Amino acid sequence: MFRVERIEDGVVERGLEQWLTVSQAAEFLGVSKTTVRRLSNSGGLKSYRLGTGKHRRFKKKDVIEALEGEELIML
Repeated sequence: MFRVERIEDGVVERGLEQWLTVSQAAEFLGVSKTTVRRLSNSGGLKSYRLGTGKHRRFKKKDVIEALEGEELIML
């Protein structure tokens, strides 16, 4: 298990990964939280579920790659 190395502006960095909440991913992308959830549900944005599956987290690098690769399709 990774230990928390740094928490900056609410972004948790563990090892080499930075994890974003739905709100943080929405702010980063400039869209609403609902849009982030919809993108996650449709497979346009990879997410990881915590615990019993209610909370999503996004790897910051996945969000950046989706933006750069134009994989995000905004409906």
